[in-house]
Amino acid sequence: MRLRHTLFPTVLVAATAAITTTIVSQDPPAMPDMSVLQPGEHHRRFDYLVGDWSNVYTLYEQPGSDPMQWEGASSSEWVLNKHFLKTKGTYDAMGMAIEDFILSSYDNFRQQYIMFYVSSFGTGWSLATGTADEDGTITWNGSQDIPHMNMRDVKYRIIEKRVDDDHFQMEFWYENDAAEGGWFRQMVIDSTRKKN
Repeated sequence: MRLRHTLFPTVLVAATAAITTTIVSQDPPAMPDMSVLQPGEHHRRFDYLVGDWSNVYTLYEQPGSDPMQWEGASSSEWVLNKHFLKTKGTYDAMGMAIEDFILSSYDNFRQQYIMFYVSSFGTGWSLATGTADEDGTITWNGSQDIPHMNMRDVKYRIIEKRVDDDHFQMEFWYENDAAEGGWFRQMVIDSTRKKN
């Protein structure tokens, strides 16, 4: 028993010394890169969207069908110290008054554009990620459920084109086996800045 009590402190001291030596010999940790938490040049791509917009929606229910059109309005502003662009929209479609809400930004860590969407048309949500071309066009890719048609995880692609400082267009493409190339352009939104 006495031998055990004598050895235990010796082993403990030796182990502590070994751990301390290892920690001290390691390089000190690098300072965290806090710049990744702040908005940067990619966020500036959204600057022109700040303001009030008039929107014309053109919808094609199926490939080859005649288009339906309606009008709406939206307003965009920076929130959370310019980390996210918030867009709120309203429109009447097929006799229904609909409101929607979008948060857009650029994720510095994952190095991709991100967009979160919800609307009063349903209880679900959609998240898309995107990449930008040199001309500022952003291609978004995501998926969403269409509950009233009992469809889950329907893939979509949005082409967001800046025409000029006062006009932009969004094309909505959905995966559709019946469409040529497997993708169907279901909707186009043409937006014009409201002038005071």
